[in-house]
Amino acid sequence: MKNTKRTIRTLLILVIFAIFTSAVSVSAASASGINRKTAQITAGKTVQLSVKDKGKVTWSSSRKAVATVTTKGKVTGKKAGTATITAKVGKKKYTCKVTVKKAASSKSSSLKNGTLKIDSNTTGMTAEEAKVYKTVVAMMSKYPEGRRWTNGDYYAWNGGIFRGGYGCAGLTFLFSDAAFGERTAKMHYNFNDIKVGDIVRLDNNAHSVMVLKVVGSAVAVVEGNYNSSIHWGRVIQLSEIRSTGTYVLTRY
Repeated sequence: MKNTKRTIRTLLILVIFAIFTSAVSVSAASASGINRKTAQITAGKTVQLSVKDKGKVTWSSSRKAVATVTTKGKVTGKKAGTATITAKVGKKKYTCKVTVKKAASSKSSSLKNGTLKIDSNTTGMTAEEAKVYKTVVAMMSKYPEGRRWTNGDYYAWNGGIFRGGYGCAGLTFLFSDAAFGERTAKMHYNFNDIKVGDIVRLDNNAHSVMVLKVVGSAVAVVEGNYNSSIHWGRVIQLSEIRSTGTYVLTRY
């Protein structure tokens, strides 16, 4: 009888030990990887990357002219472009795609509300943003400043989420399709992450604009149904967008 009790006690201990070690192994497996898969910074700024795996980490950059990384995972943006930061831990490898934007000049950073001249300058934009910008600006000849555009104007959109829109929404959908084709849109609410070609719904869900340029702490936009017409280059402070914005539609 004593041997039977001892055997049962031993089995219980083994089961508990197995459960405990299993739980530990699951926890350890989940505590691995890199803290960020993507990052966007301005030239001259930094972002800290880290790896959860235990062991020596070796960091490297695919394009040191665009972004460098220290032995401790601190990434510094050098010039506009993209670079892949790689972290190696033993046989494991993790990557983070870093997009670097050109630092805005002091003139751009202090831009006040008004109208920005629409020209061919794409300084500070990524290659994809510059392509989008040029495509939209090329439509100025067909949709010029002051052309009548009201809530009576409708456009059916290819981006998903919405079938189409009237007035201000319709114009942004039209330009968005011209720039992105059939690419599906995504909705997000991070007004600190706005790119050229993004559609921003603001004024407490009353008005839509398309972003043409990000100029420091503000954006320049194109919009329809602005005083019943099309308007190019209005400058809106990001603080206003954060205050009254509803969502962002992006096709990147």
